[in-house]
Amino acid sequence: MKNKMPETENDAFELLSKFALLPPFNLCFECRNVILETSLLIEKTTSLFLAFLIGIPKANESLALENKNSAFLFKQKIDLLVDIGANAGRL
Repeated sequence: MKNKMPETENDAFELLSKFALLPPFNLCFECRNVILETSLLIEKTTSLFLAFLIGIPKANESLALENKNSAFLFKQKIDLLVDIGANAGRL
């Protein structure tokens, strides 16, 4: 008999916690908040750095760098930085 897939996020956390793969839900929720805040900070910093490198004076008003669904994805921003040599100190 196949195992039943968890129906909710809480069910999934409970199942994974039984196998010691995740801490209790409350701790995990706090960890997720820290991870989310950190990832947003990294993405914002990446946008500001990219704007500085290519001469966009107001990154938050840029169509390509703003934080909306029409802007570049984080991966695209990183790929652009790699393409222009920002990772090798050639700027």
